Amino acid sequence: MEDQCLLGLDYMLSMGCELNFCSMTLKVRGKSVLVTAARHTRFGGEVRVLRTTVIPPRSELLLRCRASRSFDSNLGVVEPDVRSKANAGVMVGRTLVETSGSEVPDVVANISREPQKIKEGELVGLCQEVDHEWYQWKALSPLRELLVEFADNFSTSDLELECTDMVELSIDTGDHRPIKQPARRMAPAQRQEMEKVMENLRSQGVIEKSSSPWTSAVVLVRKKDGSVR
Repeated sequence: MEDQCLLGLDYMLSMGCELNFCSMTLKVRGKSVLVTAARHTRFGGEVRVLRTTVIPPRSELLLRCRASRSFDSNLGVVEPDVRSKANAGVMVGRTLVETSGSEVPDVVANISREPQKIKEGELVGLCQEVDHEWYQWKALSPLRELLVEFADNFSTSDLELECTDMVELSIDTGDHRPIKQPARRMAPAQRQEMEKVMENLRSQGVIEKSSSPWTSAVVLVRKKDGSVR
């Protein structure tokens, strides 16, 4: 076998295995297989929430947490802990985090219909150190190959982002009277920016011309990178 694996006691009993520590061999149905001693495994540290947080229904938040031990490596993986007493509907995501500081971020999702409270000091997961050598050669290489294989599924510009026809959205307004907001005056420079943004959205198929009693004024918001949305 070229791949490493773990054999459980149930398998070894059912197969009548014989493990010889002197020769470091495992005999399975008369055939001997060389085994190697695994290196010392470092146990992970408990990850507990630093501050009481309420997660809205069907939402996820990045919580500030603290691990119970420090790590030599700068990378760690946070995973759910079976000992966690989180309410039903609360799920802890497996997250690759930096462990150089005292705090460890962790993604926690609330898939229920009610708000869920995560109390300060509550156990949410375990953080284990990541082997840098394994991370670099065993993880990055397959990931790079995967991205290259499915390169067509990723957009390289905003113009490649289009609408999906797999989901339809409708808003039931009932008998409510239509709301019509008056247009706001814009400076000539802002109007040029607005027309450019509107044209880009039309090119993407995100918006289209319409005639409706429901109207709302366009509001330009400048993002951190200086662009306008």
